Order: sequence, then structure tokens, then C-alpha cells
Amino acid sequence: MAHSDSMDRTATVKPAVGKFWRINFSRVEKKGNLNWVWSPQMLWSPSKHRPEGTVAMHYPDVWGYVHFIEAAPGAPASSWADPQWPLKAAASQLFLAEDQAVKEAGSAVKLDVLATKNWIDSESLLKFQPVLTISGPKTDWSAQLHDADGCTASIGGAHKLEVRCPVTLRGSVGWFLAEHLWSFLLLLIAAVAVGFFVGWRMFHQGCVAKFSA
Repeated sequence: MAHSDSMDRTATVKPAVGKFWRINFSRVEKKGNLNWVWSPQMLWSPSKHRPEGTVAMHYPDVWGYVHFIEAAPGAPASSWADPQWPLKAAASQLFLAEDQAVKEAGSAVKLDVLATKNWIDSESLLKFQPVLTISGPKTDWSAQLHDADGCTASIGGAHKLEVRCPVTLRGSVGWFLAEHLWSFLLLLIAAVAVGFFVGWRMFHQGCVAKFSA
């Protein structure tokens, strides 16, 4: 598999701080009877209704991550996790369920059929509001799933995954105000309180001086 074939699972083409690649290292020995991978590879099994460890070096869905960060030598490993992983896992589950349907029935099937056959975990999948379109036989289908952050995952019979999220205008005036809204409100309240106190003190002192005179 060429590196370019996995780029639909990757947030950026070029390494950059804060970005990541999906990457896999594996070792095959004894004419394929022994396979070693550097990260656990768990694929959804429609027939067993659960994720299952499998040799899946050609499935970028379960490859490991390389997260590009700036860190001093010897720094501890980051606890970073892909924020869109639940959405991607749901899209992968739907693909594997439809792949099972194509193998058995020759075509993709509707979501309620997948649920009836127990090929999907309805509770974990349906919360992403999947919209399934079946255009023809075999692998001629596509679907879109949505998460609470506004990200959309698109997948189809060709197993090409695309995830799009709203653009964050980080660094803009609007972003700065939104990020620091509570700080501004607290400062504003403090400034109003101080102004009120100072004004009251000046008024009180003025009244005292007037009556003293």
C-alpha cells in the first residue's frame, strides 16, 4: 500500500506541530504464520458483534498514530488522543457491516437491516446520526456521520474515509474574545465594583466635608 493511499486517514500531508499521521509498522515471519504490529489492531467484527484483534496491516482505520510535537529530549510521552476517533470508529464499523452485507447479499443494505442482523452496535453508531445512501449493487453506497463538535465523516464502499470539521479561527479577534469571555466578564465586574466603591467614597467624603463646613 502506497503512503498516498492512507492520506484520507491523515489530517495533513506535511508534518507540522500539532498534526498527526496514521502509520503502521509490521513484521511478517514464518511465511505469514507470524505477524507482529507495533500497535493493537482491533477491527469491528459484524458476525461477532464486537471489536476483534486481527491482522489488519492493510486497514488504515486501525493503524497507530504519530503525533508531531515540540518536546525536549527525554520528555514523557504525550497523553494525546485523536479527538475525532469515536466518529472515525463509527464510520469504520458501518463500512465493515456493509462489507459483510455485500459479501452475503451482494449489495449494501439499510441501517435497520444491519441492526436486525446484529451487524452493528446501534447504540454507539446511531448517536452519530448516520445518513446512508445506496445507489446500486455491491459497493455502490455512501454514508455520512456527524458528531457533537460539528465534524462530518464520509465513507462508502470504496473504503475512502474523509473527516471534515468546522474551521476554528484561532488567533482572530473573535476567537480571542470567545476564549477569554469569562475573564473579560470578571474584569468588567471588578472594574464596575471598584468604580462604584470609589464613587461612593468620594460622594461620602464630599457630604462629610459639606456638613462639617
